[in-house]
Amino acid sequence: MTSSSSGLLDPSYGEYEVLDGESEDAWRKSTLFESPMIRFKAHNQILPQRFLGVAKKIHEFETRKDDVWIVSQIKSGSTWMGELSWCILHDLDFETALRDSLDMRMTYLEINAVSLECQQDFIPKDIIEVANTSSSPRLIKTHLSWSMLPKQILQKGNKMIYMLRNPRDVCISMYNHFRIFYNYTASMEEHVNHFLSGNCGYYTPHDVNILEHVRRRQDSPNILLVTYEEMKTDLSCVIDRVCKFLERPILEKPDKERLIDHLSIGKMRDNPSVNRGKASNIYVKNGQFINKGIVGNWKSTFSPDIIKQFEEWEKDKFNGLDFEWVFE
Repeated sequence: MTSSSSGLLDPSYGEYEVLDGESEDAWRKSTLFESPMIRFKAHNQILPQRFLGVAKKIHEFETRKDDVWIVSQIKSGSTWMGELSWCILHDLDFETALRDSLDMRMTYLEINAVSLECQQDFIPKDIIEVANTSSSPRLIKTHLSWSMLPKQILQKGNKMIYMLRNPRDVCISMYNHFRIFYNYTASMEEHVNHFLSGNCGYYTPHDVNILEHVRRRQDSPNILLVTYEEMKTDLSCVIDRVCKFLERPILEKPDKERLIDHLSIGKMRDNPSVNRGKASNIYVKNGQFINKGIVGNWKSTFSPDIIKQFEEWEKDKFNGLDFEWVFE
């Protein structure tokens, strides 16, 4: 049971509860987050309490008609897609892409809310103000569920690229991410239990975000769904799809080859403007924000018992969804 949760109300997102019960707070206690997470009841989404300080700004964020949004659950390829989209929107300006941090070129709308106090020096103090003063077309990233997006997105018909990645690889990538950024001490088995139970830190339960966005794409021509796995399999085709979606000319072969090279996992990992060199490696000295970047990492990581748990969870959560996961 939770405590101290009665009557808590956020003006923008409604009633929430503090997850300070023993089992609900287990994930947080394995990190350096000082305060228990909160769950917004109407949205069934967990976020740090710091989010309350920016909730109104995010909910009322003023969008522009030519904004492009990169949306996903965490560790699903949003950085990769963000770099791809920025390059297309800015005529393959690789010089700027290598010089300027992607966090400034693609505004991560709620980054202040999901970062530790000790990490605030590595990110803009007020990222929403950065977005407000950025020139158009703006590229904006969020991991919020559909029902928690800024209310103007639908009103202005913003283009949205939604990234999907198979949940088994996401789970492993989240584990590495939490270790690097939050000194995460849970074992892999404990982490899997947190993930499958729907209480694995911010933006969980994992399936809520996916189900809301994937179902909405059926009703909106302004949503492009791209999977991490197809970017790995046929990046050239994905580039063509994104160019068409963003109403930009299809790249000629030499330009496309330059972009594919720029977007290679090796180049992305060596590029400090996207690999968050300053903010990562704070706790795990040999960790990287951009890690292996492979499909099917779960096969060499999970035990047969864990794989069976995932199979049952996937069947329960995604049954009936007009989408099939690619696991390897």
